[in-house]
Amino acid sequence: MNQEIPIARIAGIRVAAHWSVLVIGALLAWSVAAGVIPVAAPGTSVLIAWLVGTGTAVLLIASLTALAPVVLFSAAIPHQGGDGHVNEQWPEYWQAKFAQRNYVVVDCLREHLWRHKDVEPWYAQNMLLFVDRQRLSDYPRLAAHFAQAGEHPRLSLVHPDHYLRLHERVLDELAEARRTALQASVNLREFNLLAVPDWTQPQDQLVDQLRALFGAVLTHPQGSRIALLIHYAGDQAGNLL
Repeated sequence: MNQEIPIARIAGIRVAAHWSVLVIGALLAWSVAAGVIPVAAPGTSVLIAWLVGTGTAVLLIASLTALAPVVLFSAAIPHQGGDGHVNEQWPEYWQAKFAQRNYVVVDCLREHLWRHKDVEPWYAQNMLLFVDRQRLSDYPRLAAHFAQAGEHPRLSLVHPDHYLRLHERVLDELAEARRTALQASVNLREFNLLAVPDWTQPQDQLVDQLRALFGAVLTHPQGSRIALLIHYAGDQAGNLL
C-alpha cells in the first residue's frame, strides 16, 4: 500500500506527503487554535516563547524526518511577520536542526521559483529541501546539486518583493507613530480647527480677526472638544501671538 499522497512536481521533482502528516497537521492546528493560543498568548514571557519555539522546532523536525527521506520545508525568517510566527529564524538555524537528524540541505528550488509570478515571495524566499544523507544517492538530481553546492551553501536570502513589502510596512508604522506623537504634542481633540491667517495684512486687522476667532471657539457650546491650531511664520507672527 502506498502511504504517500502526491502533491505536485516542482522543478521536475515529485513532491508527496505521508498520510499521517495530514492527521498530525489537523491535530496540531486544533490543539494550537483551541487550547494553546487563547491561554498562552496573553502575557507570554520572552523566555517561555523561546522555549516553546525551540521545543516545537525540535519536535517538528523529528516528526518530519521520521516520515520521509526528503522534506520540503519553508519557515519565516526574522522580522518576516505574518500570522502565528513564534520562532522566526534564518535558514541556517533549521539547517543545524536537520543536521542533528543527519539530513542535508539541497537548495535547488528557489532559483526556479524566485521570479515565478504565481509564487508568493515568502515561499520563493524560504523553500528548501532537506534530504536524508543516507538516502541522497536515491535521488541523483538532488545528489548532483548537493555535490555542486556543498555542505554550507548560502541560504540567508531576502526576496526583493518581500523586502519592499516590509519597507512599506515600516513606513506605514512610522507615519502612524508620527501622527500619534503629533496628537500628543499639540493636544488634539475631537474637533481640530486649523487657521492660516494672512500675516501680511495690517496688525490691527490681524488682531481683530484673531480675537474674533478665539472668542468664537471659547464661547462655542462644544468649545471643550475643540482644538485650535494656528499656522504662523516669521518673527511678526510670533511676536503678535
